[in-house]
Amino acid sequence: MSATSDGGPDGVEELYRQLASHRAEQAHTALSGMLGHPERLFAQSANALEGAAGVLRHAAATYVQPDSPAAREMEAHAVGLVNVASRFEAAADLARQELG
Repeated sequence: MSATSDGGPDGVEELYRQLASHRAEQAHTALSGMLGHPERLFAQSANALEGAAGVLRHAAATYVQPDSPAAREMEAHAVGLVNVASRFEAAADLARQELG
C-alpha cells in the first residue's frame, strides 16, 4: 500500500492541498460578489496577499534555517506576493479615482 492511500505523509499533504484549494475557491466566490465595487475587491485582495507574504516570512524566520534553500525560496515567494499586492493597491486607488 502506498503512502498516499494509507494516510501517510503524502496522503495527508494531498488532503491539505485539497482543503487549501477548496478555501481558495470559497475566497474566489466571495470576491466575485464584489464585482460592482472594484476598489474594495482590489484592496481586499491586496490585504490577503500581504497577509500571505507575512505568513511566509514568519515561517521562514521561525521554522527553517536562515540562508537555507527553503528560506530563500519562501522569501522569494513573499517578495512576489508583495509585488502583486502593490499592483492591487494601485488598481484600488485608480478605481477610487475613476468612481469618485
